[in-house]
Amino acid sequence: MGLAAFNRMRRLEAEKLAEQTQEGEPVTKPLDDMKVTELQEYAKVNNIDLGEATKKAEILAAIQASSGGGDNANS
Repeated sequence: MGLAAFNRMRRLEAEKLAEQTQEGEPVTKPLDDMKVTELQEYAKVNNIDLGEATKKAEILAAIQASSGGGDNANS
């Protein structure tokens, strides 16, 4: 698979997650399994300020801090 195809696939997955979240469907994927773009979308939908966080670990820490330390999207 070429780089362009790989990036397209990841972008489509992020868009699908965004659609599920906007439609009120529960997100069942644990935060640790999400990609950076999915985590950023999750934070955006849940009004979580990521500040300067750009790395996955930083984004996870910001999300978990705002949600009281939950480790997945269902908590």
